[in-house]
Amino acid sequence: MTRLIDDLRAGNERFAALWAKGTVAAHREDHKTVEHPSVGPIAVDCDVLTDGDSECKIVILSAVAGSEDETKLHLATLTGPPSGTPTSL
Repeated sequence: MTRLIDDLRAGNERFAALWAKGTVAAHREDHKTVEHPSVGPIAVDCDVLTDGDSECKIVILSAVAGSEDETKLHLATLTGPPSGTPTSL
C-alpha cells in the first residue's frame, strides 16, 4: 500500500496535495469473504474512502499480515480476475 501511495503522489500533483491534507469525507470499513475461483475463499478487511462530492471511491482490500488469507490475496492478484470479469468500470 505504501508503494502504491508513493507512486500516486509522485505521478500526480493533485493527488499528492489531497493526500497531504488527509481529509476523507467518509470512511467505511467492513470484513468480507471474497470467493476467488483459483484460490478459494479469502477473508479480507475492506476499507472504502470517498471524497463526499463525487462518486470517486478508493476501495482497499487487505488481509491479516502473515496469515493464510494474506497469501491467498497475493496469489489472487497474481492470477488476476476470472475470465469474463470486467477489469474497469
